Amino acid sequence: NVAIASEADLAGKVVGTQSGGTTEEYFTKNTALTGSMKEVKYYSDYITAFMDLENGRIDAVVGDEIIGRYYISKHPDEITAVETVIGEVSQFGFAFRKDDQALRDEVQKVFDEMKADGTVAKISEKWFAKDITK
Repeated sequence: NVAIASEADLAGKVVGTQSGGTTEEYFTKNTALTGSMKEVKYYSDYITAFMDLENGRIDAVVGDEIIGRYYISKHPDEITAVETVIGEVSQFGFAFRKDDQALRDEVQKVFDEMKADGTVAKISEKWFAKDITK
């Protein structure tokens, strides 16, 4: 069980993340951070990284909260999330073809209604064990 409350706590640890994602980009730009780590392991997917975490081959996984919390919700007895932000927080959105403005507007309307009545928060709790919506 490794306590990580800040980026500095990754020093001396074996850390895993997915190749080609925002975490790898952040690590590449922050050589002082990655240089302080014992090792950074890049995986083709987060699932493999989390499996190595569960099996004790790495000390931590750094990655997207949505993917991490979903995996953790399926394995709550093996691993846990920490409330530590590493790097910049990014946002996600929906993409639509330019021709689909009516669909975009309808999806936005329904999403706004679901957020207002608490449905979005309930869905987030179900899938991520936390309301990660803003």
